[in-house]
Amino acid sequence: MKKRGDLITISVIIVILAVVVALMLPKVAKDKATGVVALKTASARDIALNLNVMCSSPYDMKERLIIGLEGFILEISDNRVNVYDRDYVRLDGSKISGKDPTIASYPFSCQSRINFVVDSPKILVIEKKEGIFSITKENDKAKA
Repeated sequence: MKKRGDLITISVIIVILAVVVALMLPKVAKDKATGVVALKTASARDIALNLNVMCSSPYDMKERLIIGLEGFILEISDNRVNVYDRDYVRLDGSKISGKDPTIASYPFSCQSRINFVVDSPKILVIEKKEGIFSITKENDKAKA
């Protein structure tokens, strides 16, 4: 009798997991099919590589990146660039709540501590002055 009860419990767990996967699959598939994941991944990588270059340079630098991440949340902390979809997460002040199954994350190496969170950045201005970083968001039209 004990084996039959175990089989029923396992069957119920499998059905519940299948329902959860079935409910999440259309949204994740849509994100991948429309290029949202590729955009998030490329943006996270580009920002992280730019931060690597600026961190490794001994000189003061200022860079203006046109990234076009409207509809996304950008977080730079713990030597990692994370890009979240606003459909999955919320930004409360500087704290992100929720879980994005298609998060794009890319590491960078820097001795300076950089903490930055912003909603829907179109243009980022990253400045390093005397080893201290400042990052600001611009949402104006790109200047030629």
